[in-house]
Amino acid sequence: MYRKILLSVGLLFAGLVAIPSASSAAVQVVLHVSPSGSGTACSSGSPCSLAEATEQLGDLTATMTGDIVVELSGGTYQRTGPWELGPEHGGKNGHEVIIQAKTGDTPRLSGGTSITGWTLHDGAKNIWKASVPTTLDTRQLYVGGRRAERASASASVLNISSQSGTGYAIGNPNIASWGSPGGIEFVYANAPFQWTHSRCGVASVTTTAVVMDQPCYDNARTGPPGVEMPSSIENAYELLAEPGQWYLDKAGDKVYYIPRAGETMSSTPVVAPVAESLLKVVGTASDPVENLTVSGLTFEYSTWLRPSTTEGFVDLQGNYVFTGTGRANQAQAPASVSFDHAEGITFAKNTLRYLGSAGVSFGGGGSNNVVEDNLIEKIAGNGINIGDGAPIATPIANLVVEDSTRVANNVVRDVANEFEGGVGIFAGWVKNTTIEHNDVSNVPYTGISLGWGWGDPSPMVNNHILNNRVHNVMQSTARDGGAIYINGAHASSPASTLEGNYVSENSQPSCSLYLDNGVSYWTVDSNVVDRASKFWVCIQNEAAPFAPNNTLTNNIAGPAQEYRTVHGYPASTTDTGNSVGVTTWSATAKRIIAQSGLDAGHVPGAASQVNLVRTATVSASSTVSPYTADAASDGKSETGWSSSATDTGAYWQADLGSSKSLSQIQILTRTGYDHPTTRENFRIRVSGSATTGSGGTVVCARGTTELPYRARFVCDVPTGTSGRYVTVEKTDGVQFFLAEVRAFGSGTHRVDRTATASVVGSSSASGYPVTRVKDGDVWTSWRATGSAGAFAQFDFGSAVDLAAIQVAPARDFDDPSSRANFEVRVSNNSNFSLGSTLVCSQGATALGINDTRDCAVPAGTWRYMAVTTSNSSPFSLGEVAAWSTVGAP
Repeated sequence: MYRKILLSVGLLFAGLVAIPSASSAAVQVVLHVSPSGSGTACSSGSPCSLAEATEQLGDLTATMTGDIVVELSGGTYQRTGPWELGPEHGGKNGHEVIIQAKTGDTPRLSGGTSITGWTLHDGAKNIWKASVPTTLDTRQLYVGGRRAERASASASVLNISSQSGTGYAIGNPNIASWGSPGGIEFVYANAPFQWTHSRCGVASVTTTAVVMDQPCYDNARTGPPGVEMPSSIENAYELLAEPGQWYLDKAGDKVYYIPRAGETMSSTPVVAPVAESLLKVVGTASDPVENLTVSGLTFEYSTWLRPSTTEGFVDLQGNYVFTGTGRANQAQAPASVSFDHAEGITFAKNTLRYLGSAGVSFGGGGSNNVVEDNLIEKIAGNGINIGDGAPIATPIANLVVEDSTRVANNVVRDVANEFEGGVGIFAGWVKNTTIEHNDVSNVPYTGISLGWGWGDPSPMVNNHILNNRVHNVMQSTARDGGAIYINGAHASSPASTLEGNYVSENSQPSCSLYLDNGVSYWTVDSNVVDRASKFWVCIQNEAAPFAPNNTLTNNIAGPAQEYRTVHGYPASTTDTGNSVGVTTWSATAKRIIAQSGLDAGHVPGAASQVNLVRTATVSASSTVSPYTADAASDGKSETGWSSSATDTGAYWQADLGSSKSLSQIQILTRTGYDHPTTRENFRIRVSGSATTGSGGTVVCARGTTELPYRARFVCDVPTGTSGRYVTVEKTDGVQFFLAEVRAFGSGTHRVDRTATASVVGSSSASGYPVTRVKDGDVWTSWRATGSAGAFAQFDFGSAVDLAAIQVAPARDFDDPSSRANFEVRVSNNSNFSLGSTLVCSQGATALGINDTRDCAVPAGTWRYMAVTTSNSSPFSLGEVAAWSTVGAP
């Protein structure tokens, strides 16, 4: 069930000097870099600049006799353009180039510029302004670390009467008198092709008509996306009305902003991204960039300006867009960190946030690359892109296919927040690729998407989506997607697998596991679908010329889940051993849940952000049957809560049970029919008591500017905000309707019992204490001294129900003997010789250094757990985790 692509390494990726192994020589040189570095020494005492180190690196690699380390000390490396690396900066002669953070430091590559000098511009509307350079151009603004909203309103303000081949007839003549009507952007969030989310600019406006930018409008009117009426309009000073909105007047060199509650413009930091790319690693087909590691860096603040041109942003699927004139030209939206024609790359332990396009991408037909242990959040487009898409008409023989990529143990959350047709992890034309043990959440559309093309045959083969945790996706009104979506035909051998994944909180009534457009030769095995969309699995296009030959087996789905074969094609899928409508998790289901998501010790500190409202006690000021209070927290977009028509103080409240630290609150407005007065004049409070109307913190508010129909209102909560109660209140005394409320905060679907357990071990080598096996970081390790029977033993304090145990090898040095000949046991006796139960064992075949040993625990409760070895040589462990899961579907 667990297929791994092993990476032979003997390096440290976390800011430590690499230790030699059989395949890696000693470090040849370390180039030390700092943000204020100068000169050419590049030494620890006299670090150089990033530009100088890059130049020296290019000169050194041709004659490498060992690994070269480029070590970045902490601080901000200000960028107006990308840090560019080419083939000359990759490893040569069998050696590696390692770009890493200095131990304990946080180097930040930032494409942002601070905006200061704010003055009050319009006291009545509380609009503030600041002067900016004439060259400033951006689509994003961040205030106090929170994403600001471009000045916007529902498209209803236009009073559109009809659509034409050039634009729209409007009934609001005032638009023509706005200061910059040609800067307005139309947003199409509810196009007929409901998996798309497109944007086109305005060319000109008269008192009766809007003419749209070309070629954007012509490209967008054809399906997909097949746009008709816009859902909202953005980017005009005259639209500034709500706290948190901003507008950039490029002609006047000014930026305008309405502060949210608690923001003080003289002290709250304001950052405008200006760089469109932060790191660009580019080789060629004949000379790829090779053998490069990038580790421990933070990439933040970038923008992407092409959507502001006449091309706009016309979404085909998954942020794959039309470019230029005519629909024959298409390309994946770019990433702020990109690798093109790159092989043997490791991108690990990095943080990417506040980015204006995708996060990180690998394209150009590279191979043997690893994307692991990264935190990717708060960005405009896709989180991770692997492999290029290609225009639909591209011949199969001309496709560029990414080969043997491993995407593992990444946290991807709060992505596609501007281009809402985006996905958490996207893989296009790929083969031999594994996407495993990732935690993907808070995505308006699909969580993980693999495959491309709408035909058969295909070069895609031997792809695997394993043990991921995908939750709180499909959160907007986008349809025809899923938590995990597979597209296009695959070759038969080796077959591809979708196994061991845990999917929950998929709120749209579409598909959780979605095999679309002739997907073939996939085994869908041992997945758990919990509190998700209506269909636990969808199969589409099973008719000729497709030859699907898919297998569904041993999957488990909770209540109200259905199987669906789309478009009435006869089901040719092998369907055996699946359990649907389950109301109580079996031991098998609990083990699948426990083994999903991050491996032990990966992405330390990146706690899973879950929707705390789903397990809260909810109440409301009044209800109208069947629109009860719990209908706004049931995870279903098609239901909702309504106050009574006579309720002049309408509110809805969630009691989280105890004070919780919150990161984001969302409201999905009514999706059934247009109810405009419910989409304005409300506020969201977080408080420590159940009182309404006052107290606590108002984290977001909406005034008289009506949200678009079917809007998703996103409230980024100020850092450090916590409370027990989340209250959404109407402020104008009229009826209120909420389709869904979500409050994200730190939580877990499983409990790691080792985190609080006491641990003892056989004698430890100096500097490698046994407590390292439960410190939450797989990159630190315990090392026992040499003796047969070395052990690490855990005491949970009392007998607990364990679902799964996971053993991760040491990552900070290569020790093959420790990855073989060990076993895991549980017992209720502290002296294991009095009796124990074998959970699993590893024989003489060593695990890979990047692998883990995953063990399902026999039914029962256990107080003690031990990992022991029969080796007489020193024994080491990176991390051990023992998980239990609780609750029913």
